[in-house]
Amino acid sequence: MLIYSLTVLFFTGVVLLFFFQTRKQHETELSTIEEVLDSVIKGDFPEGVSSYQEGQKSKLIFKVLRIAETNQLYQEAAARENSRVQELMVDAAHQMRTPITSMVMFTELMQNEHLSKSELQEFLTRLTFDSQRLSWLVEEFLYMSKFETESMKLTTVVQTIRTTIEQAILKSDEKMNTRNRFEVKGVDSELTHDIRWTSEAIGNVLENALKYAYEDSKIEIIVDRLISYTRITIKNHGKTIPREELPNIFSKYYRGSEYRNTIEGFGIGLYLTRLICEAQGGYVLAESRAEETTICLFLQN
Repeated sequence: MLIYSLTVLFFTGVVLLFFFQTRKQHETELSTIEEVLDSVIKGDFPEGVSSYQEGQKSKLIFKVLRIAETNQLYQEAAARENSRVQELMVDAAHQMRTPITSMVMFTELMQNEHLSKSELQEFLTRLTFDSQRLSWLVEEFLYMSKFETESMKLTTVVQTIRTTIEQAILKSDEKMNTRNRFEVKGVDSELTHDIRWTSEAIGNVLENALKYAYEDSKIEIIVDRLISYTRITIKNHGKTIPREELPNIFSKYYRGSEYRNTIEGFGIGLYLTRLICEAQGGYVLAESRAEETTICLFLQN
């Protein structure tokens, strides 16, 4: 009987010891997890993560850290997006200030009762021009924003690239009032591309070429079918762009130092051209020497 009682007492003691030891271990694990959660809430990642071994505690810790990392990525993305929005607002305010100021000035001038009909008509014409320019700026900002945030939806179809180039030429002719300034050379092949935006990209380069080319000089457009890309080369003959400025011509709002005060523009066209090409897996290059400037658009075959 004594031996039985001692045996029962022994096993009871072992069970109680195991219970308290297990409870202490669980409390330690919960305390560790709590410390990890506190660190994550504060925005700090705990050190010694690699020292955690296999087990339920380590699985929970790694899941918590994974959630924290994902949340941090979302916060960084939100911060970048907020920065883009702020930048867009500042850019819009800066770029729109000139046409808005001009519109206010002409509106005030038109209130003068002593204006002649010719003066009134001139102010009305300038007011119309500035309002159209402001409308164009708003559209360009929206387009840039969509391309920059990769939210622009492109519709690609198969069409000969020559047809798209001709559409761009027609639009440039109508906008710039030019005739017979363009020469199209090279191959004509079918290419999968977004017709509207590719035409816009080409048209921006053509209009830029017309602005800076010598008067009545030809604008050459050469199409080459390469292994992976179709290259659209646009050449104009005018003053050479300084070498130090050449890498910047596709940057947003950049305008050459020599012409920024003499030729009207906002420095948007070539930047948008770059975004359009990149959105279709392509890229742009530029070269200027011996009074000949060449801009190449590369579109994937």
